[in-house]
Amino acid sequence: MSSTQEVIKDMLGEISKIAKTETVVGDAIDLGNSKVVPISKIILGFGAGGGYRGDEGEGSGAGGGLVVQPMAFIVQQKDRIEILSTEDKSTLLNKIIDLVPAVMSQLPGFNSASTPSEDTKIEEDED
Repeated sequence: MSSTQEVIKDMLGEISKIAKTETVVGDAIDLGNSKVVPISKIILGFGAGGGYRGDEGEGSGAGGGLVVQPMAFIVQQKDRIEILSTEDKSTLLNKIIDLVPAVMSQLPGFNSASTPSEDTKIEEDED
């Protein structure tokens, strides 16, 4: 096997370690009564080449790039499953804000019934 073939084989072996199903559909993040599963898109490009020049010998090389871009999140809360897309940023932000109270209520030490004490309340300026 030529060195160019070895470089390509090694490069494809490394790419297959990164570009696997678990990269596209991430591991579920457990938040008590809720779970979040990230969904990503993988963009991949690479090239390789080599040659031989008389008495100077053989040379080869390879290069590539990989982008993992979050595309959506699958959110499960009890019997409700929702897909939050990252494409529509305004909708995603609104949905995340809507989910914050439910997620916070499941975190240890968070009491949704608690209110700020008098000394921590922010006073509004009177005009």
